[in-house]
Amino acid sequence: MPDLDEKLPDIGFSVEELQYLLSVAPGESGATSGEMLNVGPVPPVDETLLVGGAALLARGQLVLDDDGRFAPVDAALVVAFILTTATRWTSITGATEDTADTGAYIESPSGGLLAQPRTLGTWWFVFLDPAAPPAEILVETVMGLIGEAKTSGALARTITADDDRSFSVRRTGDGWAHAYGATGSEMPDLISMQSTREQVSLDLAAFIARFPAAP
Repeated sequence: MPDLDEKLPDIGFSVEELQYLLSVAPGESGATSGEMLNVGPVPPVDETLLVGGAALLARGQLVLDDDGRFAPVDAALVVAFILTTATRWTSITGATEDTADTGAYIESPSGGLLAQPRTLGTWWFVFLDPAAPPAEILVETVMGLIGEAKTSGALARTITADDDRSFSVRRTGDGWAHAYGATGSEMPDLISMQSTREQVSLDLAAFIARFPAAP
């Protein structure tokens, strides 16, 4: 297992590189991470090695170990480990009158990543402090997407092996509204049409903190 306490710089990986990293330890967690990142099914190992593996090797993120096998190192090793052992996935989208943004928060029992799509199908990864509370990270990310815009909104959809729930928030002028519940449900668990920024933050923190099967 990699040292997740070591601070690593943010880094980007292409779809092909991510396909290679997901092939290191195939399984349900990796498959869900691939779906979250819009990375298609991992191709055969030989094809993956030629495309993604070659790119990682050229960047120094893949080495030949003492047993004669290729192994990811440094940031690639941490990304591969978290993506293939993740237990909770949160997609986050936000929009204002002028901008729109999206990203993903992927958590394993040992650490988490924030991922943001970039051009040409690449993803940019931010390594998070393993000691940081997930609720704090999610609140900061969602409220950061809303920013100070007078007309804005955000949606966070959180998935585990056993549940799928969503939290939405909208700001119009000085007014706030939010709701949360099972994704796709006709009746959310809560709808508040007259809320405040502080109440939205509190309910969002409670939403993720009480989420079933949290790591």
